[in-house]
Amino acid sequence: MRKLSIAIFLALVSTVLSAQTPEINNDWENPQVVGINKEKARASFFAYRNQENAVQNQKTNSPYFMNLNGIWKFNWVVKPDDRPMNFYKTDYDVSCWKDIKVPAHWELEGYGVPIYTDVSYPFPNNEPYIPHDYNPVGSYKREFKISADWKGEEIYIHFGGVRSAMYLWVNGEKVGYSQGSKTPAEFNLTKYVKPGKNQLAVEIYRFSDGSYLEDQDYWKVSGFERDVYLYARPKTHIEDFFVTANLDKEYDTGVFSLNTMINHPFDKATKRKLEIQILDGDKQVCTLNKETILEKGSNSITFSSNLPDVKKWSAETPNLYTLQIELKSGNKTTEVIRRKIGFRTSEIKNGLLQINGVPVTIRGVNRHEHDMENGRVITEESMIQDIQLMKQFNINAVRNSHYPNRERWYELCDEYGLYLVDEANIEAHGAEPYNKEKTLANKENWKKAFMDRTISMVERDKNHASIIIWSLGNETGRGQNFEATYRWIKERDKSRPVQSEDSGQEFNTDIFCPMYDRMWEMVKYVEHVQKRPLIQCEYAHAMGNSLGNLQDYWDLIYKHRQLQGGFIWDWVDQTFRKVTEQGDTIFAYGGDMGVYKVPNDSNFCANGLVSADRKLHPHIWEVKKVYQPIAFEKIDHTTNGFRILNRYDFVNLDNVKISWNLKEDATIIANGEVDASECAAHQSKEFGINIPDFEVKAGKEYFLLFEAKSTIEQAMIPKGHTIAWEQFQLPMAKEPIAIESTSLPSLKMQETDCELKIEGQNFKMIFSKTEGSLKSYQIAGTEMITKALIPFFWRAVTDNDLGNGTPAKCKLWKNAGEEKELISFTSTQISPQQIELVVQLNLASASSKYKTRYLISGNGDIEVENHFTPESNDLSMIPRLGMQMQLPGSFSNIEWFGRGPQESMWDRKSGALVDHYKGTVWEQYHPYVRPQETGNKTDVRWIALTNNDGKGLMAIGAPLLSSSALAFDYQELYHPGKGKPNKHGNEIKKGEIISFQIDYKQMGVGGDNSWGAPVHAEYSLPAEEYTYSFILRPINAEKNLNELSKTRIK
Repeated sequence: MRKLSIAIFLALVSTVLSAQTPEINNDWENPQVVGINKEKARASFFAYRNQENAVQNQKTNSPYFMNLNGIWKFNWVVKPDDRPMNFYKTDYDVSCWKDIKVPAHWELEGYGVPIYTDVSYPFPNNEPYIPHDYNPVGSYKREFKISADWKGEEIYIHFGGVRSAMYLWVNGEKVGYSQGSKTPAEFNLTKYVKPGKNQLAVEIYRFSDGSYLEDQDYWKVSGFERDVYLYARPKTHIEDFFVTANLDKEYDTGVFSLNTMINHPFDKATKRKLEIQILDGDKQVCTLNKETILEKGSNSITFSSNLPDVKKWSAETPNLYTLQIELKSGNKTTEVIRRKIGFRTSEIKNGLLQINGVPVTIRGVNRHEHDMENGRVITEESMIQDIQLMKQFNINAVRNSHYPNRERWYELCDEYGLYLVDEANIEAHGAEPYNKEKTLANKENWKKAFMDRTISMVERDKNHASIIIWSLGNETGRGQNFEATYRWIKERDKSRPVQSEDSGQEFNTDIFCPMYDRMWEMVKYVEHVQKRPLIQCEYAHAMGNSLGNLQDYWDLIYKHRQLQGGFIWDWVDQTFRKVTEQGDTIFAYGGDMGVYKVPNDSNFCANGLVSADRKLHPHIWEVKKVYQPIAFEKIDHTTNGFRILNRYDFVNLDNVKISWNLKEDATIIANGEVDASECAAHQSKEFGINIPDFEVKAGKEYFLLFEAKSTIEQAMIPKGHTIAWEQFQLPMAKEPIAIESTSLPSLKMQETDCELKIEGQNFKMIFSKTEGSLKSYQIAGTEMITKALIPFFWRAVTDNDLGNGTPAKCKLWKNAGEEKELISFTSTQISPQQIELVVQLNLASASSKYKTRYLISGNGDIEVENHFTPESNDLSMIPRLGMQMQLPGSFSNIEWFGRGPQESMWDRKSGALVDHYKGTVWEQYHPYVRPQETGNKTDVRWIALTNNDGKGLMAIGAPLLSSSALAFDYQELYHPGKGKPNKHGNEIKKGEIISFQIDYKQMGVGGDNSWGAPVHAEYSLPAEEYTYSFILRPINAEKNLNELSKTRIK
């Protein structure tokens, strides 16, 4: 990336420090100017000249299409006064200009820096003006050739998305102006072009008054974001069309209506024929046609028909028909348009969002368009990958946050089945949206811009079945402008509800769609029957190690009919892959992409269920489990009676195989299948299973697992895919095998002023009498410990911890274990085979006491019993309660019996199955964008670390532990502090030690939001008295570690 000069840096700083009001009111500083000479917004489609091309539906194969993506000549300046004023002239020499690809953000091509802000504008809030000392301008130029075949055609240019404002010239003549970066700008070039070679010049401004409405929580970048192309149309052509494919009152018959607009530019009227076909595959199910006389201008032609027993569209059953619109002059076809349509209704009825007359559950996620290399310039392959992951992780709805997406996204969601909330490209978060006197939503001079962005969205996207809700915008406030856009949409499209988070429960929203409502707020809303459902437009802020208590939210949602789900924030981390000067490949966030002092909001752009390269974050498994559309319940007062709940809205379970297995620890001892056929949507079915008699063995646990898998190959979901599961622990157990201590080898104890040494058969250990800690443990001559076992109360703060002030509120715990003071150290040889040590510590910085009893037995076991006692009533919550030690890095193999395989937390463990797992310690580390707590495991029965010779150490819970092991010093995860250089998860390397945390618990991670919400009380550790125990057991090449864990010494 090119380095910014000192002059540019000073310009950036001055931009932040001072606002200015220019004397000249430029187009790009005038909210009344949203476009000059632009074509009216229309539906997205491409018209072909014959049926063969229309059936293929690849516009790139049409001779009347010209792709202008590719290499353009480019010039970049810091401020408008420095731009090449006459570059658009045909004789202006650009041969020395650099090349740049289109589409692309110029900041990612080495010109300027991407700026990440959440709320604040990247310039002073002085609407509608933009600083003139820093507003980069990109000048683009290229040539194209017009084929002779295009003679007599209407020739248009299409800009899919340009940020932020642009002027256009062709062959030296000014064509027009546009702003609004997320819907197309189209211009009629017919009078500007000529056969053969032509010149195209585009001037793009990084900021404009339109930037005040594009303050989304995303990187501020510039340039061409979407495709640029030319296309030719006959003089008389289909200008637009609006399909309404609804259902009748019984939701059985398809109610089809079509309004087409045909443009005829001539004074003389002419006759044309319009033929309409609706096809189900290759089968024609409806044919309509009309002959009409076209007058000069736009001519409206409407059609309607009913289709009995129509195949309905939903996210679960994305049945599509093909609509063909053919315009003829006599018997000659002049244009053919084909597109997919779906018959469905979307309405608010009886206070519920209903699709096809059925109340639906929104298992949603917010999605920014983002590519880790190219920003907002995304590919079809990326969109398909997103849809596939969403479908496989039980997500059925997407809020297009916070702008209309690429046209192809909607076609794919129509095809594969996702509900969409389409949102207008309006967010003025930095303009004091909650001040009614200042919010742009209530200023008359901004109404035209609000209307333009709303109209452009609706007109472009109106024919897509997947769009079930229109959204007015995001975080802009309330006022007359949103009232106006609401009224316009309701008049233009009566087939969909409209929502507005900003409007709360005012008239201009059909859905109450708050952000980040806490559970108590949700309960309060449904205390009385409401006229609108509650569907959170954003909830469960998935920043870093997050998504705690998601299961609790959904237990509540399933309990109340008017709580119909929500959209998690958000789908993908908006970070960039970057190689540092040290050679590390990191995911860059705010402050990493250019001049350090440019205002940024750090890693607040990293809130995804998946990383920028679409790799899975651990918490997406919790989403899959909580969102699963099939559930299992134990029937009370029965032995083997269960209930399956079909939480799908439309489909039965005929294509789902339900199987069960019974495990003794990790070994299957019985299995079978369940007949779930004829279990209709929203229904349940009770069943019993025949578990054969078996002997309950000492120390064993018994788990019954139900799994629901797909039996057919579906688009995006393979045959055999696990849709849902549930695990039940059976209430049967025998105590572990007890071994008499007297049967063990004897122990030797040697004591000095500083140390206590204990030696047994094939092992040695040393306790520090000055520190009160286990500092050495050798098994068959191999040292297990490089750093002593000590109390540990801190965790590497998560992003949610930073947001709710945990580092400050709980700082007394950070070094409480390291700064412990020894009160007493006593040792007693209870018998030849057992030695008891009792260590009492004063945690002075935390006003608490910590007592540890070590019971060492002749087999090498160390029973560790910890007793924590606070001595003050005003201590903060404890981040974690446990112990920590370090082992040599050679102990790099890990095995455990508990929840897994991914990390789990106290308030995020529903999606982690209890089982027997193994791997490497390094694999337990998840590189969050910013380092933080990672790799934790909950409900751990035992966990073991071994070297390649099979020697190692096992921690056995009494009964359960929370534990983790990491292949580096745990402190590498610590937050560097405000104002310090950014840290990145991928910068952490495998070290020479293993950090081993053996905990009673650590507090949950939370996730209600990331800017203040505390961890829920039920997942917190108040400073009160605690006792917890575990056993450290030596491993000396034993093969079956699960069996090794089963014995106890008495």
